[in-house]
Order: sequence, then structure tokens, then C-alpha cells
Amino acid sequence: MELLSQSIRNELQRDLHIHDSAVLPNFVNLPQVTGAEYTRLYLTALEDTLNKYPPPQPSTAAVNLLVTVGQQQEFLIWHSLLPPPGHPGSLDALAVFTPHVERWIHNSQDALCQRCHQLEGSTQALQGGATGEDGKSHIAPLVGEMLQRIQAEVARYERVITYWPSFGPSLEAAVCAALRTTTAAVSRQCGLIPMIGSEEEVHMSNMPPHQRKASNVYGAAGPPQKSPRLWKFAPARGAPAGATTVLPYEAVLLNSLRRLLTVVPQTEHTLSRWCGGPDGQRPGSPNAGPPSPNRDGPPPPGALTHDGPGPHLGAQFAQLVKELRSEYAAAVTACAERIAGALFQRPGYSINATLHRHGISGTPSIMQQQVGPVLEAMEDILAALLRSLDGRVYVAVGRGLWDFTSKDIYDYVDSLQEGKENKGAWRGRQNAAAALDVVDNFFTAVLSGTLQHDLQSKDLDLPLHSDRAHKLLAENTAAINMSYTVY
Repeated sequence: MELLSQSIRNELQRDLHIHDSAVLPNFVNLPQVTGAEYTRLYLTALEDTLNKYPPPQPSTAAVNLLVTVGQQQEFLIWHSLLPPPGHPGSLDALAVFTPHVERWIHNSQDALCQRCHQLEGSTQALQGGATGEDGKSHIAPLVGEMLQRIQAEVARYERVITYWPSFGPSLEAAVCAALRTTTAAVSRQCGLIPMIGSEEEVHMSNMPPHQRKASNVYGAAGPPQKSPRLWKFAPARGAPAGATTVLPYEAVLLNSLRRLLTVVPQTEHTLSRWCGGPDGQRPGSPNAGPPSPNRDGPPPPGALTHDGPGPHLGAQFAQLVKELRSEYAAAVTACAERIAGALFQRPGYSINATLHRHGISGTPSIMQQQVGPVLEAMEDILAALLRSLDGRVYVAVGRGLWDFTSKDIYDYVDSLQEGKENKGAWRGRQNAAAALDVVDNFFTAVLSGTLQHDLQSKDLDLPLHSDRAHKLLAENTAAINMSYTVY
């Protein structure tokens, strides 16, 4: 079919030269007559071939045929030889190949999702080595292979999307479906499960993983939410009870989700570039003006068969990013909460208990000394996180630990009320403020020292409970100052 198309164009070029030489009478337009007949016969042969031997996938031969037919249509339009719609010789390459391209994309999506399910059952999240000194880039084998397959599958459509950008949203939907399946599979492999309790939580547990609610987000996703924590990691076999470091399954899932979050914008950029970019004017767009007929030489590739400017891409990717960030937030919160809870359960490592014992009777200097062992243990925890997690994941979990540590202080401050049963609450608030300053300075110094040039300004913003505690202490101080105002 490709050779036949080229032969037809060569014949039409000769007919155009005969017409331009004025050998025939003016009322005889040889190229229009032969072009309509050639195109009718070619279209009949093309449809017969595609019906008998439909291309099952976007192979090189199939894409070559697609481009060839598109070039045939461009040639006819360029020389004003294409018959009007409804004529037996009217060639519409996009209409001819749309069912085939849509079938290719659908088959690619099904194949990717089926492969993901196979990998979920045949691989383990820790297969290929555990996290450790070289574990920052360690992700689940399932995620690694799926990302490679998705990238390779998308690359097969480069010439199709570049030639006809209208198929971009269909390929975007297929990629999003494959990434959703991958996210759900790796979450199940690593044991991120719902905490069944209330009716709402039971309902949430039956929803797809990408629709889970996140209770908190630390770092890149903005301020934490106030919804109850609904997710936790299943107890891992062989995991020590009360472990105060990130567990292997937690590290693998967090690193994997972070990798997925970086892949989505990269893929969106690739598709957008193939489609001409969000603001780029494609050849043949409405603003480009109509082509002049009978120009010498062939038309530019895709000059006349493109369906206007590139389609709007990104809405489906944006929704996928929201779902991935929700999943990532749930995993970060569950990990940070488990580590903080294990540390604070140790005797003498609860700042809240220390404040209840010494908050009223002690002094700020004593409180700083009492908080010291907790922060020393936290420093060891953060060092272990740095060895096991991706840099941005380390920031998210570190800020989560900062938030849960501040929550111990906030709960104490919130419980203080002036009155007969709690005399000296002002001193308790004073000691709590001293402890809070030590905690904030500690996490600020550690994050700054470990991140160095990778530090972002938002990384040192106060987390939720630290900010709440500072505001609550400021309100109480203002109230005390007003009570002692003479005038």
C-alpha cells in the first residue's frame, strides 16, 4: 500500500505537469479526473486490506501505513485534487484509522494492567535487596518494571500522536489507568491497609486504593488535613515490636510512591510536546490560513491532516496526581505516627508526660534537659531515615516526626486552665514554650544540616501542631498581660 500510494502521487505529478502545459483543452482537468479515480480505487483497496488484516498493534509497518495514507491525503489537499465529502474518492485518513488507533490504545492499557496483576502475584516488594546504605533509590520491583513498560508502550505512539494529536487524551487515559493499577498493587504488596472502625472507615476500606483519604501531608503537599487517620501499615512478619525506624516495606512503598509522583509530570510533558505544546500552533491550525493550491513541491509533513491545534492534555494527569499524593500522604502519616508512637511509649521519652510531671514545679532550663534524651533518640531515627529513603521522602517523614513531637507539647498546653485545680498554669505554659523552642530548633537544625543545597524554604515551615502550640501560647500570654494592665 505504501508503494501504491507513492506511485499514485507520481502519476498525479505527471498529470499536473500535463495540465500546466496546456496541451489539453481548458475544460479538461486531467489531474482532478485521474485523482478522484485513483483515490477511489486506492481507498477501496485500503479498506479491504484493513478489514481482512487489521493491524493488532502500532507496529512500525502499521504506523508507516498510517502516515502514508495521511501523506496521500495531504498531497491531494495541497494540489486541490481531493474530492468533496460524500464522493467515492473522498479520502479521510483520520476516519479510516481512528478505530484501529483506539483499539491499539485500549489493548495497550489492558496489557499493562494484566502485567501489573501478574507481577503483584509473582514478585515481592523487597525482592532484589533490602533498604540500607544504598537503599535510597530502592523501589518495588513491580513499580520498576511497570514504569519501564509504560514508558516503552508510550514511545510506540510517538509518530501517531505527533501526526494526529487528537489521540493524545486517549493515550493519557490509558497511562493513568496503568499507573493507578500500579499504585494499588504496590500499596497492597507493602501492606498499607485501612484501620477499620467507624462506618465511614468501613466504607473507605472497600474503595479503590487511589480513592483513599489522606489524614496528613508533610512537605510538598501543603498543610496537614484535619480528617482522622484511616490508614496504617499491616504488621510485617519479623518486624521487631516497637521499632523506632522505618521498616523495609514502609521505605519501599514511600520511595515507590515518590517515584510515581515524579513520572506523571514527565509523561505529561512528553505527550504535550508530541501534541505541539499547550500554546504551540500546529501546522494547519485555524490561524494558519488556508493553503495555496498547486504549489510546487510536496507539502510539509502533517501540514493539512492535523485536526487543528493540539488537544487539551493534563486534566486526567492532574486527577491522578491528586490520588497519588493522597496515597503518599497516607503512607507518610502512617509511618511517622508509628515511629513516634514507638519512641514516646518508652519510659522517660514522652515529652507530654515530662511536662505533666515537671511543667508546674520545674524551670525552663530543667525542661530543656528533660527533652534532651528524646531529641537524641530522634536524631538517631532521622539518621536512619536518611540512609533508607529518597531525599524528599526523608523530608516528609522528618516533618511528620516534628509534627507528632510538637503534638505532645500542644496537648499539654491545651489542657492547662487557670483555676483552683491547676494553680500555676502560667509556669506550665512557660516551660512548654521552652520545650517547644528546643524541639523546633532541633528539627530545623537537623533538616538544614542534612539537606544542605537541596533544602527548600517550605521544608522549615512549622508543622501543624507546632504552629498551633505557638499560637495558643501567644493567646495565653496576651490574656495574662491584659489581666495585669492597670489602665
